Amino acid sequence: MSGQALSLYEINTLIKEVLEYSFNETYWIKAEIARINENYSGHCYLELVEKAEFADQVIAQGRGIIWNNIYRQLKKYFFLNTGKELSPGMKILFKARIEYHVVYGLSFYILDIDPSYTIGDMLLQKKQVIEKLKYEGVFDMNKELPFPIVPQRIAVISSETAAGYGDFIAHLKENPYNYIFYTTLFPSVMQGEKAEPSIVAALENIFKKLNHFDVVVIIRGGGGQVDLSCFDSYILANHVAQFPIPVLTGIGHDQDDSVVDMVAHTRLKTPTAVADFIIEKVKDYETTIDQLSQIAISRTYEIISSQSNYLESLYTRLPLIINNVYSQNMNYLKEIVQRTIKSKNYYLNAENQKIIYLLNYLKIRIEQFIQTKEKGLEYIKQDLTKAMESFLQHHMQKLAMYEQVAQLSDPANILKKGFSITLVNDTVLHDSKHVKEGEEMVTILYKGKVKSIVKNKIL
Repeated sequence: MSGQALSLYEINTLIKEVLEYSFNETYWIKAEIARINENYSGHCYLELVEKAEFADQVIAQGRGIIWNNIYRQLKKYFFLNTGKELSPGMKILFKARIEYHVVYGLSFYILDIDPSYTIGDMLLQKKQVIEKLKYEGVFDMNKELPFPIVPQRIAVISSETAAGYGDFIAHLKENPYNYIFYTTLFPSVMQGEKAEPSIVAALENIFKKLNHFDVVVIIRGGGGQVDLSCFDSYILANHVAQFPIPVLTGIGHDQDDSVVDMVAHTRLKTPTAVADFIIEKVKDYETTIDQLSQIAISRTYEIISSQSNYLESLYTRLPLIINNVYSQNMNYLKEIVQRTIKSKNYYLNAENQKIIYLLNYLKIRIEQFIQTKEKGLEYIKQDLTKAMESFLQHHMQKLAMYEQVAQLSDPANILKKGFSITLVNDTVLHDSKHVKEGEEMVTILYKGKVKSIVKNKIL
């Protein structure tokens, strides 16, 4: 038996010869990157795996090698097309030569990588995430939340150094209505492998202080499709969908919505668009208040007019009421007098006393009635006067405040502070891109104008 045995070297050599004979061409192969390492020489070594379709179980494993001269080109090409570098967890389609080494075993020498396959796989994963969220019944949860009437307390998830964050804050502060907003930044990584856990952690920190905020804003600048892949993750989208206050997104891309955009309460294109949306919500509330104020004023005038008419009518009818009361009581007195005359002399003195008492009583009651009605009328007049004075004072203060705001917004006052307006062809210049070299500009100052010729532009 020992004479028929092969050494390990011999069997590996036979395997090498068979593989070289059978696999003498290049092949396109699909696999997932489990691990990647770039050594000091610039060579790239990959641990490749294939997992079961409906489980995380590895059913195949292999070793990939990209020599430095090829890796430099593929790395740049892949990044330009996807916006992301090769990384663990990424599925790739690569062209490779299959070789077997008697010491190192089977290896795939990678010659090319198709970036479109990686993007396509991400789109498939995105579809699966959407279907899963809908199946779980959480896809529309954040959208169904009522939006705050006045969203002034804002939790912001962004990178502190991101241009989009700076634009958002500046836009809120420089709003034309002088509204005040309170923003709190929860710094987060906004791209790459660390983005998903970082944003989730920020949401969890906001949740701990939930009563301090009206809305959550997730903003960043633009980027490549793969560069924004973290916003298609199931874990992040699930957190956003179930967050108990409205979430607004301004991720900065105009192409297909990310899954986070889809589950958020409101999706907007850019950070500045998010700021405009919040400002307009506050403006809508102020407009509603002004309309209700006008209605209240109108109703108040109607009530005052109605009460005035009632008081005038009451004042006119009061003498008639008094006369009627007096007349009724006089008829009663006459009846008593007549009955007294007919009675015996024994009762005459007693009845006379009753008559005198009744007359005095009636006189007192009539005087009290008149005094009570006069005091009631006086109180009503005083209350109406005070209410009218208070109402007019309140609205005079409001008019004064609007007048002050109008004065502050006067262009002349703004120019007086040192600002200027530049015109090109009678059009206000907002961007240096809109002026050409050699064109004449007119600069309006607080006092006078200055004409100048553009020699060069600095963008």
